[in-house]
Parts: sequence; C-alpha cells; structure tokens
Amino acid sequence: MTDKLTPHYNMVWVEDMAENVFLPGTFIRRYKRFFADVIDHQGHLLTLHCPNTGSMYGLLKEGNKVW
Repeated sequence: MTDKLTPHYNMVWVEDMAENVFLPGTFIRRYKRFFADVIDHQGHLLTLHCPNTGSMYGLLKEGNKVW
C-alpha cells in the first residue's frame, strides 16, 4: 500500500505547497450549497468545496473571477 493519496475524478491533490496559496479561476456554478464548479488557470474544470453556506447571491455569477 502506498502512503500517497490516489487522485479521484475531479479532485486535485496539491502536495508540497505552502498553506494559503490562492490560484485564480473562473466561476461556473454553485450547487448543493457546498460545491462550486470552477475553471482553473490552466483550463481544467474543478469541483470544489465551498465552505460558505450562505446565499452569496450577488457574487455567484458565471464568469466571475475566483481564487
């Protein structure tokens, strides 16, 4: 058994990276209150955890810049 994590569909593991590193992306959509689809700076579609469960209505417009 390996001690490294195995990547899964739509998951990205960032190893050996300092904490609090923000990478740019483009917001696509948010759903189920905790998930957001984002196109990263390299053009990959990512499904990310969104810890803010509030509505964020004014911020969640397709094409918005996110970090």
